[in-house]
Amino acid sequence: MKRTRIVIPLLILVVCGAVVIIVLNQPTIQKKYTGPPAQISIGTAPLIESGLIWIAEEQGYFAENGLDVKIKLFEAGRFAVSALLDGEVDVATAAEFVFVGKAMNEEKIQTIGTIAKSEFHYLIARKDKGIAHVSDLKGKRVGLTSQTSAEFYLGRYLQLHNISLHDVTLVDLKPTQLGESLTIGEVDAVLAWDPYAYPIEKNLGENALTQPAQSGQTMYWLLVCRSDFITRHPELIDRLLRSFDQAEKFAANNPDKARQILRKRLNVEEAYVERIWPKTRMGLSVDQGLIIAMEDESRFMIDNNLVNKRQMPYYPDYIHWRGLEKVKPESVTVIR
Repeated sequence: MKRTRIVIPLLILVVCGAVVIIVLNQPTIQKKYTGPPAQISIGTAPLIESGLIWIAEEQGYFAENGLDVKIKLFEAGRFAVSALLDGEVDVATAAEFVFVGKAMNEEKIQTIGTIAKSEFHYLIARKDKGIAHVSDLKGKRVGLTSQTSAEFYLGRYLQLHNISLHDVTLVDLKPTQLGESLTIGEVDAVLAWDPYAYPIEKNLGENALTQPAQSGQTMYWLLVCRSDFITRHPELIDRLLRSFDQAEKFAANNPDKARQILRKRLNVEEAYVERIWPKTRMGLSVDQGLIIAMEDESRFMIDNNLVNKRQMPYYPDYIHWRGLEKVKPESVTVIR
């Protein structure tokens, strides 16, 4: 009888414990937003790296989270961030190099997370300009969009081949001007990213000498906000990130449908999607690699006198942690 009195409570404890474990391990069910939709504007470039934006809009995730999102297109992240600082948009997407430049100039901005990582920059040169090898770039005119990731990747690429930025003549062009400038001979080579690089290479055909220019270094496509906007609208940030998290899950579970959405929204041919898809990883994150990249690019800016400051910021202060830690905590892996 004593044994029975002991065993029964133990069994009850075991069952209760099992129930608690099961409940705690169930995925959190987000309540559907039922309030009035809030307007928010996003400035972005027509790149596959912005794929989570197009998917979230197409699948209705913004609306599901009570957001009325207006998307404004820019040729490059540099211009989207300028519009952000001028108050034209609430959120901008840009490569981390653009973000670093603004942080070095002490602009009041923060990133709320990365939505993609990619390697899609190319050095494209004309063979008929006497360029058969990287070393032939010395003394040549190279077109690029200044104050963007192209400037950093060109500098790093040349450095790895024992060439200085001072050994070439840089020509500042908008992304849409690069192809024509190279075709008519105003420049001898360009540092371009997709989707602009793809038609340039295609049009030059066998006359193109094309080299991947990122040297294995990942580019981070960031969501950038003004600090005061984040302070005033933390819930909007959470709902925006939740929409992107849903879009990420959709793309992972439906890759073919995701590709169709992006091909349609970006109005690109299937061959281009085949080229860029393996080089792009869409997903929400803030990882240690981002911090390392930003510190590296800060040193590059300082060494090349691209900024007035001689000391880099403490970049964890330029990251809004709370949103991602709430929406997707496993994606935050920065050492603080």
